[in-house]
Amino acid sequence: EEQEEGGGGERTIFVKNLSFKTTSEGLKACFSTNGWTVRSATVVQKRDPKAAGRTLSMGYGFVEFGSAAHAHDALRRMGGVRLDEHLLQLKLSSRERASGERAAAASSARRSGGKARGEGGEG
Repeated sequence: EEQEEGGGGERTIFVKNLSFKTTSEGLKACFSTNGWTVRSATVVQKRDPKAAGRTLSMGYGFVEFGSAAHAHDALRRMGGVRLDEHLLQLKLSSRERASGERAAAASSARRSGGKARGEGGEG
């Protein structure tokens, strides 16, 4: 039933309008309540320019499910659900495409000596 090969984007939901207080663990817990298999949940973060070694939420993230069926069901049922006082906004995502775009943006930023637009500064 689980789809291992290809189609990673079909199993991944882009989640926006997250509270800056929401953690990856909280995001995973929110989507794990309906019997869906959640492989990973990540709140995208950037370095805090005011505090070395700390990170700040970018207000969006990704939830990867064990199957496309779980992802599509979650997409239908979880849009508008409240998490940490924010209403979730969801859409199907292609993580492969997104991570490729981030890699290209990071490469471009290194060549230009600055941060590319939308680059979150992982780490």
